[in-house]
This record gives sequence, C-alpha cells and structure tokens, in this order.
Amino acid sequence: MDDELRERIEREAEKHALLNAVKHESDADVGAIMGPLMGDNPDFRQHGDEVPGIAGGVIGRVNDLSYEEKRERLEELAPEELAEIEAEDEEDEHDLPSLPHADDYDEVRMRVAPNPNGPWHVGHARMPAVIGTYKERYDGWFCVRFDDTDPETKRPDLEAYDDILEDLEYLGFEPDATYRASDRLETYYDHARELIDLGGAYTCSCSGEEFSELKNSGEPCPHRDKDVETVREEFEAMVDGEYESGEMVLRVKTCLLYTSL
Repeated sequence: MDDELRERIEREAEKHALLNAVKHESDADVGAIMGPLMGDNPDFRQHGDEVPGIAGGVIGRVNDLSYEEKRERLEELAPEELAEIEAEDEEDEHDLPSLPHADDYDEVRMRVAPNPNGPWHVGHARMPAVIGTYKERYDGWFCVRFDDTDPETKRPDLEAYDDILEDLEYLGFEPDATYRASDRLETYYDHARELIDLGGAYTCSCSGEEFSELKNSGEPCPHRDKDVETVREEFEAMVDGEYESGEMVLRVKTCLLYTSL
C-alpha cells in the first residue's frame, strides 16, 4: 500500500468516524464505520485486511476530541453531511403537548410505578422520559413507587430496585421521593377502611370470570349492597389471612355505566 492510498484511507476514516460520533453524540466505533467506509470507497476492499488497523488509529484520535471539537472538524471535512445530520435532529424533535389544566394547580405532581421484577429494556425508558420531561417543564414533583406487591406472577428482584433508579439517573431524571408499595400496606389498609366506612367499597367472592361477565353487561355484583359492618368484618378477615388467595376481594363501588373500571 502506497502512502497516497494510506493518507486517503485515513482521511475517509476520519470523516466517517466523525459522522458516526457526531450523529450519535458518542465515541466512534470501528465496526460501525467499516460498512459505510468500504461502501463509499470500493477500491479499499482489496486492502480489507489492512484498512481496519488504519481506521482504528484514526478513530482513537477522533475519540480523544470533545463533542464540539468533533463537530468543528466535521464541518471542515464534510459541511454538507453535517448539515444533513443537524436537519435530521431538528425533524426528530417533537415537543410533548401541554398538560390540560396544569396552570389550574399550584404544583404538577407525577408518578412512575415500575415493577421491580427484573432489569429494564429500552422500551421502559419511554414513560419515565415523558414524566421527567413534564416535571422539568412545569418545575413539578415526581416520585417512583415500586409496584412490588405481587409475589406470585411478578416476584420482585432485589437488585432491580437500585438498577431502576440508576437507569432513571442515566436518563437524566432524579425522583423527588421513592417508595415501595410493599412497605405501605398498612397505609393502604387504612385507606380501604375509610372507604368501607363511607360505603364506597364492598367485599366480593365472585370468581374473576363471573365478575367480568357482570361488569361487561353493566349488571351489579350480588355482593355490592352488603352492609358496612359485614364488609368491614370480611375485610379484616382478609387482612388476617382467613381466606385463600382470590377467595375474597375488596372492590370499589364504581358507576355501573363505566365498564372499563
């Protein structure tokens, strides 16, 4: 390989490394640039065993630059391609809609309720990103409440609690408070008792299938009109573990017209 070809490979590798780094706002990667590099320069292929080594040295120098330095250098080498990247970035920016009636309240309060049954994948980032963005927009408040009260179908993974908080930090959002639902069962029981005393809840022993049929047809559950004292007694028996799992449940008295509740 003569010096002229080597210099050309270095120049093209630098351009593609800068394009990769600036587009993704990260370090360039040899594997990511080899395809475009060879595609734009078919004559490099006959030197395929040497090109990766040359490109690797160039990429190392590119990765030592700051983002602004990479961008400035790319503007020197390939201004049109830099303009294309920036145009794509502008097209990708879609502002979230304003929250209706947000200005009617003193504070916007948001909640993320992950189930800590394992590590997050990239799809899990969507909701906290939306919640966190609204919190920043309205200078609001948001909490993480781990939904960890289902030990049968979604058994908690003890490492997932910290992992999820680290993922939130990676996304750039810090919760104002963190709770575990499993630590607050007595609080939930107290609220349930208050609701029972108000006549807003009832105990039910219908099977899931039976209740679903009643709900979808808009018919009341036969247990809906139990007196408060009976509901309270059966609820306390539930708390004390006197029923098998699913044998008795507490239901909120929602409007029968709303079958989705």
